[in-house]
Amino acid sequence: MTNIALDYHDFSEIRAEEWFEGLIMKMSPQGITHGRVVRPLEDILDRYFANSSCELYSDVYVYFTKKTRLAPDFAVVCDPGIIKGESIHGVPNLVVEVLSPSTFKKDKNKKKATYEKFGVPEYWIVDSRNFSIEVHLLKDGKLELDDIFILASKEALDNMTAEEMGNINHILKSKQFGGLIVDLYKVFQNVLPEDY
Repeated sequence: MTNIALDYHDFSEIRAEEWFEGLIMKMSPQGITHGRVVRPLEDILDRYFANSSCELYSDVYVYFTKKTRLAPDFAVVCDPGIIKGESIHGVPNLVVEVLSPSTFKKDKNKKKATYEKFGVPEYWIVDSRNFSIEVHLLKDGKLELDDIFILASKEALDNMTAEEMGNINHILKSKQFGGLIVDLYKVFQNVLPEDY
């Protein structure tokens, strides 16, 4: 991955790239697995937010400052005042990133730190390799891991104690958006191996 430092005046010409406080990072194209996870998740989120005062956006730029622009897979905005033109200029209420092999470290570290710095209240990290969704909530200025929702294979379940099985939850219920329920089987249905 190539990083290039540019001045603010150069930014307006750049497409398909994210900016981290002036550092430009090229975005990788989405892979097949990424798309197979994004589509059902978008359907679930779309249905929930269709009759809401909040709006779901996918693959749109979120400008936090003149030098920080990210493009999450999904952003939910409840304040229409931060929508300007074709992008978001402010802090979304929820941000969702679907991990890809090429974005794994950036999404879990650099992007999470950026979302934390600017006060995103809820951040989901969707991991198609581990069939899990991490939910991070902003508490005292820090995005803290609140819960992990995961699918376990039949083999893994067969080898677990009742207590271990009780700790596995594949139904995500948003604490910020009452009634938003995400069944991980539906999210990962197009990428699950047969033993799930």
